[in-house]
Amino acid sequence: MNPNELLAQQLRPFEEKARGMSGWVLEYQPTPVSSGPPWSYEARAAALLAEATSVLDLGTGGGEVLKRLTVDYAGFAVAAEQYYLNAPVASENLNGVADVVRCDSNILPFADRSFDLVLSRHTALSPNEVGRVVREGGRFLTQQIIPDYLSELSSYFPDMNIYSNHFEQYCEGLKKAGFCIRDAREFRTLARFEELGHLVYLLVAAPWTVPGFSVDTHLKNLQSLQRLIALGQPLEFTTGYCVIEGEYCI
Repeated sequence: MNPNELLAQQLRPFEEKARGMSGWVLEYQPTPVSSGPPWSYEARAAALLAEATSVLDLGTGGGEVLKRLTVDYAGFAVAAEQYYLNAPVASENLNGVADVVRCDSNILPFADRSFDLVLSRHTALSPNEVGRVVREGGRFLTQQIIPDYLSELSSYFPDMNIYSNHFEQYCEGLKKAGFCIRDAREFRTLARFEELGHLVYLLVAAPWTVPGFSVDTHLKNLQSLQRLIALGQPLEFTTGYCVIEGEYCI
């Protein structure tokens, strides 16, 4: 077996494991080189939830985070999820906790002024739609991955998606939609993949990162990274988050 075939054979189990993933619980994630962000999304969401009688969770994934947040919640909860593999998992996880609606977070099928609180963890959104469904005095909280997340990988994957600066876009869009921004921060650090298979797992689990990615279609790109490892270089890339909290003031 030649080295290329051997590398593909070593990486395929990670690809297969990612394709069989259920919900949004990643088995392999990069390890931050430094401490995490100076905020806790879940802690702040829990504090806002304690003051809300109704909540909408955008991009709930498999409902894992919302389920933790609503352990003692007595209000009305709705979870929105578009991804066809995640929505059924969310319905099961949130049974008796929240109504799960499969929809695009940019086009919400809810009436105007329906919710006291809108949460969004790592999903794309429309500030205008958020402003439409939240009530006067209501709150919005989002944590997003930074636009330059893993940006160094573009040197190895020319077809990698490069995102615009949604942190600034969301801040400006939310202001125009009627929100007063109460918090807006970014955090960046380096994160290390312990082995190439862990990166393969992430790229398969998040197919929007490198469209059409698979071990077979991108083996040459993976070989370049394997040579980097052979030279003793760690697989370290930029990672981080941004957080935005707003209050609907109109």
